Amino acid sequence: MRVADLQEMIAGYAEIQKEIETCHKYGIDYPAQRGRWMEAVERLHPRRLKLQVSEIIRETASAATLRLVPASGYLPPFQAGQYINLFVAIDSVRTGRP
Repeated sequence: MRVADLQEMIAGYAEIQKEIETCHKYGIDYPAQRGRWMEAVERLHPRRLKLQVSEIIRETASAATLRLVPASGYLPPFQAGQYINLFVAIDSVRTGRP
């Protein structure tokens, strides 16, 4: 069986081939970008953020709102419902809270 015959049996192969031709036309080289997808994911969903407290708002005697800003760089995009886990050391005791 010829390679061309096998390629025609793959669902969506023709569409992929058209995409490759379009990329060649506009100078986009997908193989050169191979493996770099993790860089884009890490920018949108970093594993760790270094933040600093910009403001403390006392809500009650035992609760406060902390306004956090990036220590350097930027904050990734936010969507409603997302949260961060906050890890701090208080009197040399490490603790974490969502």
